[in-house]
Amino acid sequence: MTRNELLRWADNAPLYPVDIGRWLTLGWHVLAADLFGWILLTIVYGAVQVVASSTGIGVLLILGPLEVGLYAVILTRLRRGTLEIGELGRGFSKFIPAFLAGCFVGVLATFGLILLFFPGLVVLALYLFTFALISDLDIDFWTALEVSRKVVARRWLDWTLFVLVQTLLLVAGAAFCGVGLLLVFPWIKISTAVAYEEVFAPVLSERQVS
Repeated sequence: MTRNELLRWADNAPLYPVDIGRWLTLGWHVLAADLFGWILLTIVYGAVQVVASSTGIGVLLILGPLEVGLYAVILTRLRRGTLEIGELGRGFSKFIPAFLAGCFVGVLATFGLILLFFPGLVVLALYLFTFALISDLDIDFWTALEVSRKVVARRWLDWTLFVLVQTLLLVAGAAFCGVGLLLVFPWIKISTAVAYEEVFAPVLSERQVS
């Protein structure tokens, strides 16, 4: 499948139902099956973020690659049944598209959240699948952004509600001295990956995009 074909598919993608409850439930089952492994992964992810934050622009540099690597771990777990934390480093093998996507989504969402909050949630929803697409398919950052936007935009309000629920779960997790984030953070990422697997099922059989 070429990039143009992928974009055309996104333009005419089926209106897949946004089943928030089922995706969260499936995500929780995956989390519970390898609980300590997911907690360890979250600790490693957070530790890299903390170290990077000490360099000023470090977080911006690694945000995208870390997200891409995180989805590599999750998708491997969903497809092969094994939790391979080392896959987290795969995002850095796609550094340029991952970095550019991280900058684009991060900056746009931050401005939206600061200004009116809801626009920030909409941005996060529109580009919800960007990092999973970069991780899973051999595509550039702009194609990933556009494919995610085109698919989500057709039911943008439902997807924004999904992101809102995830955000509220993160807030609830943070309320417990941050300890709850060790569970909530991987949970919402897994649920997003479960949604990605279902929504993009028609194109995932042709993962090499030229």
